[in-house]
Parts: sequence; structure tokens; C-alpha cells
Amino acid sequence: FEYVTGGDPSPKDDLRPYKIDQPKPFQFIVQGRHNAPQYKGENGDILDFNIAAPGSGSRPRMFSLGRIPGAVGGGGPNFK
Repeated sequence: FEYVTGGDPSPKDDLRPYKIDQPKPFQFIVQGRHNAPQYKGENGDILDFNIAAPGSGSRPRMFSLGRIPGAVGGGGPNFK
């Protein structure tokens, strides 16, 4: 896993100061990249995470985007 910044200037991952409550009470948003042996760097899979706090706990939501269409045999996060 490699952390991906939002560029320059990089936006904050901590959304709590913005008091977002719709559609969910999101508190953090993070993006990363997953490298597989055959697909690295720009071709690595993109991983998106956001964490909401609906009540007394936290609820993570995750999304993965394969950067290479039909990357058979890469064994990345979309493998199973």
C-alpha cells in the first residue's frame, strides 16, 4: 500500500472541521495505491477509503479501481 496525496497543496484527510453530515457523517478520506508484481506505479490499483461516524462507532467504506482493464493474473485487490 502506498499513500497518495491530493497534489500541491494536498487537501487534508481529516474532514471533521467541515462537519459533513449528508449523505453520511464523513470524518476522514484517504487514497492509496496497491502495486502488484506486474502492475506498479501509474498502473497500480487505486484504493479509496472513507470513514464515517454514524453514532457511537465508525463505519469504513472502501473502493478499489483496477487501472489496467483485464489485468488477468495481477493478483491485486480485485483478484477475489
